[in-house]
Amino acid sequence: MSDHDETYQLGVLLEVREREQAEAEEALALEQKELRRSLRAVDAAQQARDEATRRVARERRAMDERIASGTAGGAELAMFDGFMRGLREDVADAQGAIEGAVERARQREAEVGRAQVALAQAVRALEAVRQHERKWKAERDVVARRRESSAMDDIAARIWREKNS
Repeated sequence: MSDHDETYQLGVLLEVREREQAEAEEALALEQKELRRSLRAVDAAQQARDEATRRVARERRAMDERIASGTAGGAELAMFDGFMRGLREDVADAQGAIEGAVERARQREAEVGRAQVALAQAVRALEAVRQHERKWKAERDVVARRRESSAMDDIAARIWREKNS
């Protein structure tokens, strides 16, 4: 077996580090996807709140017009107050949903940050093993060249002795 046929003793570690990097990349991609989903949920909650707020204003204007025209009666006004209270609760609920969605988005941002750190660590660990492998190969090649050179010197010396004896 020649020196060039040697296998890298840390080959398994290299494979493990490559797999860890791939897994870290996948985890980061998943966390980024979840973050985007969380940000869309924030947007949707804000839109729901905005629509609830517009509905409150629309209903208030409509009632103001009925009052101004004299078509709204006392019973309708009493019912309207309860209706508006419910609409304002819808706005408050939508605001709570926004706050929850924002908190979840912040948590996702933190998860993305952790995934980025994990990926950076995996990249550094893999690069360290790859650098070691390159150094090992270079040293192996130097040793092989020295052996070849020594063998050639031995052959040359034998040939010289045979010619000169």
